[in-house]
Amino acid sequence: MSEKSRLLKANADLYDYPLAVLELERRDWTSLRCGCGRDAAHVRDAVASLLAGGGDGSGLVDHLGGGDAGLAAPAAPVAAVLVNALSDGAEGGVLDEIAFVLLFLADAVRGAGAVSPEGAAFLRVLNEGYYTVRAMGAGAYAEEAETILGLLPG
Repeated sequence: MSEKSRLLKANADLYDYPLAVLELERRDWTSLRCGCGRDAAHVRDAVASLLAGGGDGSGLVDHLGGGDAGLAAPAAPVAAVLVNALSDGAEGGVLDEIAFVLLFLADAVRGAGAVSPEGAAFLRVLNEGYYTVRAMGAGAYAEEAETILGLLPG
């Protein structure tokens, strides 16, 4: 059984997020060093759980933050998955958690001062998903979308 099939079978709710699943599965998570020091395979599972409605974005922050450096290696790939989930129409509690994680990542980049390679990768994800993130602002997340996109150069 392929990893994608296993993931979808284990988390039937992920059928609602086909773009996010494609993004999730195109990464080699074991090659990324997590903020906790391990490889990021467990981060992939945590993101899948979040999208399935069983995860909590606050549980990801220790894995995505890189201390004073800003962001850890899995931050931009996680952001890409979450932006794709927005494109897939995430709503309710899943949307709340996506907004929380994207705000955390934006704050980490802002707080780091100089932009690290991981921070630059996150900014590229935001730039590529600008209109998707901007659409969050059409609902109850206008302030969050503005804060997240405020990192991008004018």
